[in-house]
Amino acid sequence: MGNELSRKISNKKPTIKKSKPRRTTIPTSHHRNSSSSSIMYAHRNLTQSPQSSQIKCRHFLRFFDGQGWCKTCTINGWSSGLQDLDKLIKKTQRKATNWSDNYLEWIDFNQFGDIKEIGEGAYSVVYEAMWLNGRRRKRGKNDKGRRCSRTEPVKVVLKSIKNSKNMSSYYIKNLKNYYRYSALICPQRIQHYLEFYGVTQNPTSGEYLLVIQHATFGNLRQFIHSSPSTYASLKWSEKLWWLCDIASNLLVIHKSHYIHGNLHTGNILQLGLNERETYSTITDLGLCIPANSTSSIVTCEKSLNGNNLVYGVLPFIAPEALLGNPVSKYSDIYSFGIIMTEIATGKLPFGNIPHDEKLASEICYKGLRPQIPNLFAPKRFKNLVERCCHPDPLERPTAKQLKYILDYWYQCAVGNLRHDSRCMKITNEFLRADEQVRFLFQANEMFEQEEEMKDKTWFTSRLWTFKLNNDSSTKLVTSTEIVDNWEMQQSQKSEQKSQHITTEP
Repeated sequence: MGNELSRKISNKKPTIKKSKPRRTTIPTSHHRNSSSSSIMYAHRNLTQSPQSSQIKCRHFLRFFDGQGWCKTCTINGWSSGLQDLDKLIKKTQRKATNWSDNYLEWIDFNQFGDIKEIGEGAYSVVYEAMWLNGRRRKRGKNDKGRRCSRTEPVKVVLKSIKNSKNMSSYYIKNLKNYYRYSALICPQRIQHYLEFYGVTQNPTSGEYLLVIQHATFGNLRQFIHSSPSTYASLKWSEKLWWLCDIASNLLVIHKSHYIHGNLHTGNILQLGLNERETYSTITDLGLCIPANSTSSIVTCEKSLNGNNLVYGVLPFIAPEALLGNPVSKYSDIYSFGIIMTEIATGKLPFGNIPHDEKLASEICYKGLRPQIPNLFAPKRFKNLVERCCHPDPLERPTAKQLKYILDYWYQCAVGNLRHDSRCMKITNEFLRADEQVRFLFQANEMFEQEEEMKDKTWFTSRLWTFKLNNDSSTKLVTSTEIVDNWEMQQSQKSEQKSQHITTEP
């Protein structure tokens, strides 16, 4: 009986009712616009796993991160029109681990409004604009649901690169260095850094534009020369703070085996919450070349009947570069020394001297340098400037030495090292200089002299070509024709190289 019952039970097949896995589609209003599919979600179709609460991308069967972001969907579905540029942007996206990481985006030009031109250089035009969709940000406590959060519309800088319709691979390589620098500064925790958000394209002109964080207080030159009264009210502790920031930035550049090559106060931007608490950050690393160039101008190669080519603002260019030698880390240190003089005096370097062949010759052969009046800065500060601007590059300090010295002086200036007798002496020197500067700037005579000479001086980066001789009979030319000729030569070199490759057996 028991065996018969057990046999009946074993022969009975239990029926299990199978339930179909539920698919949850999360619609958003953004799905109507495929061109901006990365704003709310990086995809259109979402499914939810029955085993967990994680949302999955239907296209690629990948789970999103905690902010509802799918890396693969972000990488696909767009193109800049330039293969090398696509590779650069997508490579930064592949390295990202979450939505709010510092990776580049391809941004539709329609996302920008209220565009205004604010400046122009030899190879770019700078605009400020409102980014209507805002930048990416971490998901906050008040954000509901799994969504990729963005800020409210935010002001940004659009840097339109001239001749970028034919952007060369070499320029994109420099753009990669520029991105790497901004990514390097962030983990170093060097106060504030200028974020590089991505790239867009003007559909009318076809030119590409870099989308960069807006600097609250402009560049350092604008900040210093905004008004005599503002500068006169600055204390040496604030000036040393700026120099510490710049030295820290420069140290990161040099430790990463990069050279800036065009360092001046116009390429140092001021960030911060208010005018009395600003941070300085270096920008434009590696971008001081034409977009269609195939090699670097700042190598000072021979061109145009044996003349030298060098790019920059003349007073900030190291003498060895003016003489045709390649720029180096030591050239950046020279430029840093000239920046120190501008911060110390509140005056443009050689602001009352025409920037011409005579000035270039005297910088190289007569050791002409901007001077700091004795009352404006302590002697130890002037001595450091002289070391930075030494005619022998090997006699100049390194970025690491500059950072160490300036950090120590800053700590002294703010009174953090009162137990140190040597530091107290330094503190008194800078306090005395503060009092003297405030007294001397009441007349504002020096600023009036600069206003008279501004039309004759060039404080915008440009391409220079010259052949300096020791007898001072120099010929210095700056014109768009020089740039055109240089670019033509680079194009011819590229064509010859291409022909040579195709004719090889």
